[in-house]
Amino acid sequence: MGRNKDNKKKETGKGLGAITAVTEMYGRNAKWVNWAIVGLLFVLAFYVRVNAIAGKTELHSDEVFSMALCTCDPNYNVAVADGTYTGAQLKDMIAHSGDTGFKGMLSDLRQLWVNNGDAPHASLYYMALRVALTGYDAYDLDGYIVRGGVLNMLFFVLSFVFMYKLLRRIFGERHMLVFVGLALAYFNLLSVRNTMLIREYQMAEASVVMLTYVAVGFVQRLRAGEEIRRWRFVALFGVLMGCTVSLGYFNAFYVIGLCLALAASCIRHHRHRAILLILLAGVAALVFAFVIYPGFFNFILHPTVHKSMAFRKFSLALSVTFARDIRRLLFISYGFWIVLAAVLVAAFSKGGLKKLADGGLFMWLPLLVVACMPLIQYASILKHPRYYYCLMPVLMLLVPQSLAAMPNLWRRYFGILILLFFPILTPQIHFRDNYRWDAVRKELARPVIFYQLNPNELIQLVPNLDDNVEYTVMGKTPMTSEISQGEERLVVAKMGKIDSDKFVFVGKAIWNSNIYLFNVKYVEK
Repeated sequence: MGRNKDNKKKETGKGLGAITAVTEMYGRNAKWVNWAIVGLLFVLAFYVRVNAIAGKTELHSDEVFSMALCTCDPNYNVAVADGTYTGAQLKDMIAHSGDTGFKGMLSDLRQLWVNNGDAPHASLYYMALRVALTGYDAYDLDGYIVRGGVLNMLFFVLSFVFMYKLLRRIFGERHMLVFVGLALAYFNLLSVRNTMLIREYQMAEASVVMLTYVAVGFVQRLRAGEEIRRWRFVALFGVLMGCTVSLGYFNAFYVIGLCLALAASCIRHHRHRAILLILLAGVAALVFAFVIYPGFFNFILHPTVHKSMAFRKFSLALSVTFARDIRRLLFISYGFWIVLAAVLVAAFSKGGLKKLADGGLFMWLPLLVVACMPLIQYASILKHPRYYYCLMPVLMLLVPQSLAAMPNLWRRYFGILILLFFPILTPQIHFRDNYRWDAVRKELARPVIFYQLNPNELIQLVPNLDDNVEYTVMGKTPMTSEISQGEERLVVAKMGKIDSDKFVFVGKAIWNSNIYLFNVKYVEK
């Protein structure tokens, strides 16, 4: 028994000695070790995104719209002239509007500045994408994915850098909390899907992170009683607010909430005059947004379905936000429960709630995002999670701040668990979009008639056409001029468009549940 106790003491001593040695080594090389961990997180986050983009073989309808709108394709709003076209000809129509090369890019930028033809969106992202597509003068799916993906990766890098700076601004030398913040911000599933999507949301993410970085610096100066650099703040905060709302009108919920929170901080710290700076920055934001796109207010001035159908079914918005997006779509398996456990342990730790409300933290930032998310879904008609993709890094501030309120032992446990869970498992996921292109391509690999489709409905189908097959587009021409008595043809149309008095037809939905492929026979009754 005595020998066993001695052996256990020796083993314990060796274990403590090893831990001490590792701690001393870290102390001597802390700077380089910290940079190495940040670098590793960046490389892994970069890898998972590049891998996801490289595996992309299909486009969401909105990504097709991005191509058509940024190249000023007139057929997004104006129907293609009736006639017969090959699939290749229809595809090239959405790849350029006229001039090609550098000259075409400048021409399209001028048009995008005047009017992008898309009232629910401003032109800032379309302009950036158009520059990325310089020389893209013929339809090429892989080329478009690469160019759009590279543009998104540039904005991802910008987002990562400023998120690191934001975390350091909040936590200082508490590097474990910085690592946790980066891991959750860039290894959640919605963040990766954001970079995959060739839309404005990745650019918006970078803008939101930079805006939040400036806001946190402003509040920290208020807390420290330091002087605010007035005109620098007004210019920088105004430009970033203008960019953020120009990259998605729903982002206005976060921008307005952030401004109100800053005003509340001014009142709390008896710096009432600083509220004027926030108001001036708001005016500067609107001026900047108008200067970069004079049509910025088109979404207010012109009626759209997005306005007429907005703000309905708040209960559905709550369900979509919390039951679908946060509970099931945001994290990989068990990730939600790890995050929930961390927040609960922090809240129920001794003095945890007091620490969470501590003036040194910014727990109100993720709570602001939580409040904005259902409001965004309430205002939207499609209820897609992509509308708040850009807010995910700010939402993830919830966890490192929760860890900051925990006892040391719990903080280390959750910190190590998160760092060994998300950055290791997320890169192993095979991200793949499935928009049923394979099924649609099989149906459209033969001559069909596109009958009375809206311009943007035809554009959605164009990428699925066979280059060498001839297709007939009919908008105003009567179908009887194309189909002879007793003849059968394949027709793509919406329900109710085909005259049932002259034609016998059966069909099935092939796209978006409202576009059908009909087998039509002309048998006038």
